[in-house]
Amino acid sequence: MRGLATRVLLLSLLMANAAGIPAPQETVDRIAARVENDIILLSDIRALSRYQQFLDGKSETEAQILDRLIDQWMVRTEADVSRFPPPSDAEIAMYRGSPTPPTRRLTAAWSVCGSPSRRRSNTRQGENRAG
Repeated sequence: MRGLATRVLLLSLLMANAAGIPAPQETVDRIAARVENDIILLSDIRALSRYQQFLDGKSETEAQILDRLIDQWMVRTEADVSRFPPPSDAEIAMYRGSPTPPTRRLTAAWSVCGSPSRRRSNTRQGENRAG
């Protein structure tokens, strides 16, 4: 008898909870920006802000971070569209000893245009010849 009463009580509580008492709602994430067919989430902005805070002890405003993420999206899209050839094994080996190795796309761009250090050294050589 006691077991039956407990079951009836539990069943009535479950039905009352499911039927009419709404659970509190919370916004988990939201879209901060839409760039063509991609979206940038507020959580992406906050994650980058926390990362900046961790590295530098300060972070940019959410608007500045959003601008930075949109700029990065545009650069990445342009790099994808331009279809730079992948770097050769020799180019990868050349940059492997660098303390901050460039990304594959940057390495590919440098193979086409020349690295900034090569351009600076060429400029200096030209200045030395002229002077």
